[in-house]
This record gives sequence, C-alpha cells and structure tokens, in this order.
Amino acid sequence: MTAREFAVAALRAPQRHYRWTWLLVLSLCLAPFALLAWEYAAQRLGVNPFERLSHFTGTWALNLLLVTLAVTPGRRHAVRLARAAGAPYGRRYSDWNWLVKLRRTLGLAAFFYALLHASVYLGLDLGLELRSLVRDLSEKPYIVAGMTALALLALAAGVIGLVLLRGVRADNQVLVIAHRGASAYAPENTLAAFEKAIEQRTG
Repeated sequence: MTAREFAVAALRAPQRHYRWTWLLVLSLCLAPFALLAWEYAAQRLGVNPFERLSHFTGTWALNLLLVTLAVTPGRRHAVRLARAAGAPYGRRYSDWNWLVKLRRTLGLAAFFYALLHASVYLGLDLGLELRSLVRDLSEKPYIVAGMTALALLALAAGVIGLVLLRGVRADNQVLVIAHRGASAYAPENTLAAFEKAIEQRTG
C-alpha cells in the first residue's frame, strides 16, 4: 500500500466505521467526568473541592461547546483543503458527514458538563437557596450570562432529543435522502445509489 492509498483509507475510516468513531469520541467526552469522579471518590479534589468541581466542569463545558461550534466550519475548510490539494477523497461534503453526526454527541456532552457546573453552583455554593440565587443574579452579570447559556444549551439538547426520536420512527416511514442517490458511488437513480445514500445519511 502506497502512502497515498494509506492516506485515503485513513480519511475514509471514520465514515466507514462510524460506530467505532462515535464510541471513541464518546469515550473521550466522558473521560474528564471519569477523572473527576475518581478524584471525588479518592478524596483528591484538593483543599477547595467546590472550586475544583466548579472550574473543572465549567472548563469542559466551554471546551466541548467550542468544539461543537467548530464542526461546521471545520468541515467546510476540510473540503476546501482537499480540493486545493487534489486529494482523491474528501473533496465532497458527504465525505465528512461523520463530523455532522458527531456534532450531536459533542453538543450533548457540552450540555452535560454545563448541567454539572450549574448543579455544583446551585447545590454546593448556594445550598439551593432561591434568595441567594436572586441576589447573585442581580449582583453578578456573569451568573446571568451563565444561566442564559445553560438555557440555550438545554433548548438545543431538547431539539437534538426530538431529532433522535424521529430517527427511531417506524420502518414503514420513508425518509428522502437524495433525489439521485449517492451518485459518487453508484449510477444515479438506481437502487444501489439510493441504498448508499441512506447508509450515509446525516440524520
């Protein structure tokens, strides 16, 4: 296998083996939580456990949110780069559909860490006292910004949930993927082209 063939195979691997790609990304998203859980169980959160929990969960919520937002422009630039380099694979947006699919997982992971961050603040810092929350909202603008961001993430997570529920509809419901099928892999308007298009759907 030549270096060029190896590069093409490597670029195709996430699309062809999406389940393993998804499991890898999910594991990476949950790795920080596993580390934090271990630190909590081993009582290694440091001299200020609240600060450690708050900063850790907030940082990872922000990191994953930025990665989620970078998916669409990253896909666009990847296509442009592949076309500029004359690469045999990666020139079509459909070659990077696996990135679009992963955006859901990344977004939900960002919401998960944001929810943990808010729970630490409301539970450990405020003790679930509504009066303290109202006081902080009136005195600290960044608390208002954080709550607004959490509400937006919750709304996005709800939309993602609805999309996922639509994905488990009855088998007799037809979802139109493309009007010509995956023409890059099979002759247009053939059963093979339509089956390939369904296989590569973005959801």
